[in-house]
Amino acid sequence: MRILENRPRTRLQDGQAWMTSMQ
Repeated sequence: MRILENRPRTRLQDGQAWMTSMQ
């Protein structure tokens, strides 16, 4: 998964979106 690399806008928002994607 390269969400952070594809969208380096903010690690907080990407982190939350990634966590929700995992669940």
